Amino acid sequence: MSRGEVLSESILLFWRMMLVAALVVVIALSVGQIFAAKQDIRVSESALLSKGILECLAPEGKINADFDAGKCFALDPKEYFVKAYARSLDSNFNRTSVFGLEAIKTDCDIASKIGLSDFKNAPVCFGQNAYVLIVNGTKIERGTIEIESGINKLKANK
Repeated sequence: MSRGEVLSESILLFWRMMLVAALVVVIALSVGQIFAAKQDIRVSESALLSKGILECLAPEGKINADFDAGKCFALDPKEYFVKAYARSLDSNFNRTSVFGLEAIKTDCDIASKIGLSDFKNAPVCFGQNAYVLIVNGTKIERGTIEIESGINKLKANK
């Protein structure tokens, strides 16, 4: 191998290494920005909480008439709000179970009415409806359940 071939191979190797290094830097900076960004997950958390409460209260679509939404999860009542309202379509049965700070729901209503849903200190609420079978003693009735959940975790989401 002549001296010119060795020199050209060295130059090509140098530029290949520079290209690989540049790619590594670009990928590291791109991924680093994504994972370093602070994310407000209250919307997702509220939706998951609502879904979890529904699964807890009405597994397989059946709910007992004496349900209690507060027994599903060990939550801090100062940071969460859960309201489950079940009503029968066949009779006049209805029941409401509330857990947590009701001011969270009030703050959500106010924020949505005046357009502050993007306000970072406003609580985030989520509602969900489902058809269920209500087991009331020996009777099974058709019914609906409405679950509202709210998250007010400001310190953890700043």
